[in-house]
Amino acid sequence: MSEKPAPPADSDLAETLGSAATLWRDLRAVIQARHAPVTERWVYGGRKYGWSCRLERGKSGIYLTPQAGNFRVGMALSDAARQRALDGDLPPEIHQALTDATKVMEGWPVRLTVTTAADVEAVLRLAEFKFPA
Repeated sequence: MSEKPAPPADSDLAETLGSAATLWRDLRAVIQARHAPVTERWVYGGRKYGWSCRLERGKSGIYLTPQAGNFRVGMALSDAARQRALDGDLPPEIHQALTDATKVMEGWPVRLTVTTAADVEAVLRLAEFKFPA
C-alpha cells in the first residue's frame, strides 16, 4: 500500500488484509460507535510506511496501517492515560510495551499487530485510555 497515489480502494484493502479484513471493519465500527464522534481520514506516511487510516476524535488519533494478512494499530498515550493503562488489567505484552516505551512529543507510543479477535479486544481496551469518556 506504499506506492499507490491515493488511499486504497475497498477492494484493494480487502485484498491486502485478507482474512484480517473482518477484524479491520469490526475494530473501526466499534471505535466509532463507542467513542463518537470519531472521523476517519487516510494519511500517507511516505513510501516506507504507505497509507494509514487515522481514526480521530478531536486532535487525538489512532492509526490503522494495512499489511499483508494483518494490520498494525498505533497510538500515543498521554502521561495520565499511560498511567491509567499501566494501573489497569491489560494483557502482559501490552503492559510491557507501555513499560518499555520511550516518550515522544505525541506521548507514549504503543504499536500492536492485529491478527486475531483477541488483538482487537486489546486495541479496544487501549482505545478506552486514548479516547476517554
